[in-house]
Amino acid sequence: MDWFSSLALGLGLAARRQKKEQQKRAEMIFAYRSEITNAVFELDSLLSNLAFPTMLAMEQKDLDDLEELAPLFPISEILSMQGYIGPEQQLFLQDYINLESPRFNLRQFTKAVIEREGVYPEWYALAGLDLTGCGQIWHTLIELICRRRVPEVMQQAVDLLGKILYSFWFLECADMQPAQTCYQNMISRLNLHAERDQKNPYLHAVMLLQNELSKKYGGMESDFIPMLDSDSACDMNGRAGFHFSVHRKDDTSFIHFYAVRRQDFPGEADLIWELPAGGDTPMIFFSE
Repeated sequence: MDWFSSLALGLGLAARRQKKEQQKRAEMIFAYRSEITNAVFELDSLLSNLAFPTMLAMEQKDLDDLEELAPLFPISEILSMQGYIGPEQQLFLQDYINLESPRFNLRQFTKAVIEREGVYPEWYALAGLDLTGCGQIWHTLIELICRRRVPEVMQQAVDLLGKILYSFWFLECADMQPAQTCYQNMISRLNLHAERDQKNPYLHAVMLLQNELSKKYGGMESDFIPMLDSDSACDMNGRAGFHFSVHRKDDTSFIHFYAVRRQDFPGEADLIWELPAGGDTPMIFFSE
């Protein structure tokens, strides 16, 4: 074989090798895109099922915001860490935004999460998550899990967020360590704010009322759905109280009214009044 034939053979082998590598890369990109899409679908189903029994007790806007923005959060964390968006990441995100039509377009979203400009204050207020701040969607998720008494759902949600995060990262990068650090930060911050939220006076009142109703009437705590009456100020012997109407999910005729004393400091004595229809004198329902 002369040198020209050897050169042609070498070029042909190199071209075939390059084509195989390109095909392998295309298959990997397709697999990662599919992983993100499947995780987004599962997350949407998980959040919808979680929210459905409590829809009357919570703001519909807050529930909608959670379902819309939660899948974008792990993507935002990767872009913020990178400081740029890679070509394959941009193609995926463009397709996702075209399909889902969230409130932010591609330019608005990337400018906010990478450069922290433009609509960043709105994004942070809704979906931000760091050691000092927690966006409204995470407060909503934590309240749903507490109301439903399903702590395992937090792990399920975190697992799906992690699938989105890792797969979006792998569209451009192969080193797992940076994405792993990003994921662990997300978990620790969610745990931190979940612990803080459970000490929130409002959420404490909701869970206390559910506990005591379950003891008196039977059934699970989550069977009882307290709805805050934000228009009714409640004075409980000189202390502020939350006014709730309560429905029972398995009994459409069940409707009771309660006031729960606001607990501003851990260890304060709890007090619940039952409020008779017609404005009669409150009766002590629970007292420490």
